[in-house]
Amino acid sequence: MNANLESIDGQFLLQLRMQGIQILAPATKDERLYSVGAALEAALVDRWGGPILDRAPVIGADMRAAVTNHLRTLAMEVAA
Repeated sequence: MNANLESIDGQFLLQLRMQGIQILAPATKDERLYSVGAALEAALVDRWGGPILDRAPVIGADMRAAVTNHLRTLAMEVAA
């Protein structure tokens, strides 16, 4: 989604279900991103009773190998 929300109707925004979050900061102000991210992470850990990765399924060796191969292929395409 575009960072410019001025032209979006407020009622439309209320109907959206949160699927993710985008945090923006001015150039050279990365510390603002880190502080917002840390606060969000702490709030979610409190709400969920631990990191979300604790509830993630274990990836089997076959899936891990497939992901690794895919990432290698992407890296080679970018390097080419």
